[in-house]
Amino acid sequence: MTQFHKIKKRPPSLRREGDKKDIRSRRWARFRRWYLAQHPLCEECLKAGRTRPAEEIHHIRPRREAPEAVFDEKNVVALCRLCHRRVHLRRDMGSNP
Repeated sequence: MTQFHKIKKRPPSLRREGDKKDIRSRRWARFRRWYLAQHPLCEECLKAGRTRPAEEIHHIRPRREAPEAVFDEKNVVALCRLCHRRVHLRRDMGSNP
C-alpha cells in the first residue's frame, strides 16, 4: 500500500511576506490572463529576434522584495518557460536579472 506524506507548510513566522499567497489569488489569475493577452509573445525572445508564445509572467523586482509591486504591469514581463528559467538561473548565480 502506498503511503502519502503530508507536506507541511512553513510556520507563519518563517513565511515570507507575499510568499505564493498573491500568485494563487483570483486577482493574480485575472492580472496574469490580462497581461498575457496584452503581451502574447515572449519579450526576451523578441529581443533576440525569435518568436515564441509567452506562457509565464516574471516579476522584475521579486515579490518578496517588493510585495507592493506584485500587480504592477511595469514590474512584470511575459516570458516563455525557457526564458523564465534562464532569468532565474542568472539571478540565482548573481548576475543581473
